[in-house]
Amino acid sequence: MYFVTGGAGYIGSHCALELLKQGYEVTVFDNLSTGHTETCNILKSFGGSRFNFIKGDLLKPDDINNALKAKPEAIIHFAAFSQVGESVKEPAKYYENNVIGSLNLLNAMKKNEVRKIVFSSTAAIYGEPIEVPISETHPKNPINTYGKTKLMIENIMDDFDLAYGIKSVRLRYFNVAGADSNSLIGEWHNPETHLIPNILKSTFGKDFQLKIFGTDYNTKDGTEYIGAFRKLSFGDCAVITTAQTSIILEGVKRTTRRNLYISAVILSLSILIIYFFSKSLSRP
Repeated sequence: MYFVTGGAGYIGSHCALELLKQGYEVTVFDNLSTGHTETCNILKSFGGSRFNFIKGDLLKPDDINNALKAKPEAIIHFAAFSQVGESVKEPAKYYENNVIGSLNLLNAMKKNEVRKIVFSSTAAIYGEPIEVPISETHPKNPINTYGKTKLMIENIMDDFDLAYGIKSVRLRYFNVAGADSNSLIGEWHNPETHLIPNILKSTFGKDFQLKIFGTDYNTKDGTEYIGAFRKLSFGDCAVITTAQTSIILEGVKRTTRRNLYISAVILSLSILIIYFFSKSLSRP
């Protein structure tokens, strides 16, 4: 059984769905602060008895300790607050939820002798790129609180490996977009801050205007960089966790600590992506 924290949210639910598609048993643990009951109902209807949902909070140690008594094969940890702008305005909220919540999870793993975890980290731990594409060995210098919390968690995982033998795999990615290819689940944020959904909202919505910030970056179009996954088709990007799940399962089988990084290529941000969408949608 695989235990997915934050599995009622966007990336976590896609990972849970893909695990169910591959025949695995999945337990989702989520406090539903940003996740959705409706998503869990869809996962339940698809997975049947192989899917289980536990409403719990990583900030409540008893919740996670009791949940891990089932001794899952591995933890896949997505639960986190992830809004960069908000993290700068409310750092206490992010350090408490992301760092303390993850520490509670690791302590519960130690207590219940669960030794494998896959961590949804972020490419934000690298900060401003000094080279593109960014390699795994790129210096880590996060420039916002969100990235700092993720790097802090990675460092804690290193210590838990050395002291307690808890092995971890880290997934560091950029912007994830799209929906399940069968349209069972998709992107559902409130408020929506991701670029691609906002492009679509500005195209089809009545009262939404897309705003582009920055015109003097050292890029071809003057806008900031964004990461797009390499060696994946556009359709695969819509279900990025399909590839992710294979990596996760490989990582779970390993017995040595390993940082795993999904290769990414850097593209100019807003104008280039908007151009591709306008061509695809035949809109000016």
